[in-house]
Amino acid sequence: MAQELNWMLLPPFATEMRSSGAEIPLPLAAGNRARSPVAELEAIVQQLERTGLRVPTQVQGAYRDWVMANIPLRLYVVTGERMGAEQSLEWTLLVILEAQPEAELPQEIQLCVSDRTGVLIERTLDPQTNADYLFAQVAGTFDEKFLVTIALPNGERLTLPPFGFQPIE
Repeated sequence: MAQELNWMLLPPFATEMRSSGAEIPLPLAAGNRARSPVAELEAIVQQLERTGLRVPTQVQGAYRDWVMANIPLRLYVVTGERMGAEQSLEWTLLVILEAQPEAELPQEIQLCVSDRTGVLIERTLDPQTNADYLFAQVAGTFDEKFLVTIALPNGERLTLPPFGFQPIE
């Protein structure tokens, strides 16, 4: 299925690097974006964790590159299991949208995550910030699915097929 959708599966994160506190250089300088997708994703996740985002210890990631309205985009998807607030096991979906190396995200691009009840998170790249990626994280029960939509300032939209989780037994 990953091949059919042009998703590139990534090896499991270097969890010992993340948990040891070892520094990974921040990804956000344009000249620093030439590293591998694995290194780029690990750096972004480490930066998000420093801001308080909770990412499960064991995660699986994938990414997809494509061009939308002549803008080369990359979307990372990271999934994992964690204990929820009610002490029940849940799955998390972390999506990170950035431009491919040597490109920039357009200002006002939007990343939206929704479920069957409606929009859960909507992020817009703000011209007042220096950010060069958007992210959203949601969690749900194993039977929940989430939709990811990317909207360009010109009104063009792309909604990906629903993301669901299948625990490994």
